[in-house]
Amino acid sequence: MTPNTPAAGCLLDDFELNLSPQIRITGKYVTPPRTSLSPKSVPLLVGIHGGTLTSSYYNVDSDYSAAKFATAFGIPFVALDRPCYNGSTSILPLEDGDSFFQKTARRLDEDILPAIWQKFGIPTGCTGIVTLNHSMAVPIAIVTASLHAKREEQLYPLRGMIISGFGSQWADPEELRSPPGAQLPTEIEYPRDTKKKLMLSANHFNTHDPEIEKYSDPLSVPMPVEELLDLLVHWPTYGSDSAAEVVIPVMYALGEHDFLWVANRRTLNDFGAIFTKCQRFDASVVLGAPHAIEWSKARAGWYNRCFSWAMEICS
Repeated sequence: MTPNTPAAGCLLDDFELNLSPQIRITGKYVTPPRTSLSPKSVPLLVGIHGGTLTSSYYNVDSDYSAAKFATAFGIPFVALDRPCYNGSTSILPLEDGDSFFQKTARRLDEDILPAIWQKFGIPTGCTGIVTLNHSMAVPIAIVTASLHAKREEQLYPLRGMIISGFGSQWADPEELRSPPGAQLPTEIEYPRDTKKKLMLSANHFNTHDPEIEKYSDPLSVPMPVEELLDLLVHWPTYGSDSAAEVVIPVMYALGEHDFLWVANRRTLNDFGAIFTKCQRFDASVVLGAPHAIEWSKARAGWYNRCFSWAMEICS
């Protein structure tokens, strides 16, 4: 694959893959040339967004795009539009006994990640995939990793996963569970002020630069109600079992001022305790950061840590 060095402004490019007549995946990517910082064993980072967002979460503008850090390290980065978002094919309706996270994870494990590896990983000489997962993508990533661990014949080399914006204890569940203006029973949309607080926390915490606030509303999209119902009703019944099957290394973080989850040593330890087979579990609180670490003042340090951790895991 010919490197697609980002043009001036350092943004990800769009892609669309038709995996079959029934399955399409869209997203954004960069495959930069190697740099002096590139390791011999190069990971492919795959970013997976949370609820009410798209792949643009990782590509807000030139200052916030993952492309800037991918280019500096010479490491390919792909941001997916999850099924049901943007141009990616929906997984709905759900069959009896199925859940939104589980069905999405099967689509990732069986179809999407193998195709991403063939398209972006092998041609660029990568040695493995590390997923970067935010918020509602975390349960999906956990189930995907559990499915991958049980495969006798692996379709792609999953080496690790980075997860943030998801925890073991709610900080303010009522505002999440009963959003004003929710369009039940098909979609959930959060009002502008609620979404901004959700992503960036209250202004007095000083978690972010003011310019990012103008993107919160334009980048927001409706979330299927099935996704929220899985989080609140079904995930508590199977999440720990799925996490117990994960064997790959995990890097876990919560922003100190995450609006949705309590972030402290106890809650991090509680969350890590469900990964009973995990080879390695690194956990931390990102000081001064909100729910959306990638949109915060801590983003540069966070992205650098993510890319560096992925390099270490894939070495």
